[in-house]
Amino acid sequence: MRLVFFSVALVALVAAPASAQTTFLLKGGLNTAFFSGDDALIFDPRLGASGGAGLRFDVSPSLGVQVEALYSQEGAKQDNGSGTYELDYIDVPVLLRAGLPLTRYADAGLYAGPQIGIPVRAEFAPDRGPNEDEQTRTDIGIALGADYWSGPVGVDLRYVIGLQDAFDDEIDGVPVDPLFVRNQAFTVSLGYRFGGKATGGRGGRGRY
Repeated sequence: MRLVFFSVALVALVAAPASAQTTFLLKGGLNTAFFSGDDALIFDPRLGASGGAGLRFDVSPSLGVQVEALYSQEGAKQDNGSGTYELDYIDVPVLLRAGLPLTRYADAGLYAGPQIGIPVRAEFAPDRGPNEDEQTRTDIGIALGADYWSGPVGVDLRYVIGLQDAFDDEIDGVPVDPLFVRNQAFTVSLGYRFGGKATGGRGGRGRY
């Protein structure tokens, strides 16, 4: 899975020519994170924050490649109220975006692509569970979403589907009893963009 992710990322970045229009992105929002998988029925969603920065390379008004680095609070709460698995990641999605110019200053888009999540924090709150940090795996997923931008300000709706279990079944070669769950998350973000130009229909190009 990691090899597939890095292969897609490399192809996407190489495919963006030097003449592509570059836009810088700042984003912040709210996650509704939850688990799927064999043990997911004993969990409820966890609310958390998501935020970071990104770059978008628009090779045309209707096609772009977007790369981001986001701090994302994920995990889930046990439905009996005993605690929460707080799993925080640095998520790095590589997205292919299909854009739709609307006016001189506004545009919308649909995007999809692979995502890798690097674990930076793993705790079972209120009490720390044994070996939670060691058991947490690098997360591999798919990000799907849509955005709308008016001038420099935008809103982004995203769903991330985890493709592998969040926890390892062994530590240093010693088998453990893991939870068989995968990370999932809905994210709503507000964004600010700069450095590029809006590409609208009848009005032509306008600066953010």
